[in-house]
Amino acid sequence: MHNIPEGISVAVPMYYSTKSRWKAFLWGSFSGMTEPVGALIGLAVVGTTYNNLAVGIVFACVGGMMVAISLLELLPAAFKGDAKRTPYFFLGGAFLMGLSLILFDLASEITPSAAGDNVTAR
Repeated sequence: MHNIPEGISVAVPMYYSTKSRWKAFLWGSFSGMTEPVGALIGLAVVGTTYNNLAVGIVFACVGGMMVAISLLELLPAAFKGDAKRTPYFFLGGAFLMGLSLILFDLASEITPSAAGDNVTAR
């Protein structure tokens, strides 16, 4: 579902820069197709060996890439835009992510049972 706004966010600037609807459509479609193609490549690499170790390795690689992009690309760009407030928003975002992890952990301590009426503690 998020591929639609992703494609639009690529297609609109492409259209305004090239004035070509065809190029905007192609680049927007291409950007929306990268994730399904990547999923097929991942399926070909991992295949049916779907276990905790494989999932952990993939998550570690993807998480490392996201951290690297954030620290090497996004954060310096944010400092160029507004160096005064960027540290506050960065720390505020980190705080909210940590808080959400704590709240999710607390919420998962009491889970509904298979019967639906009873509540069991973890």
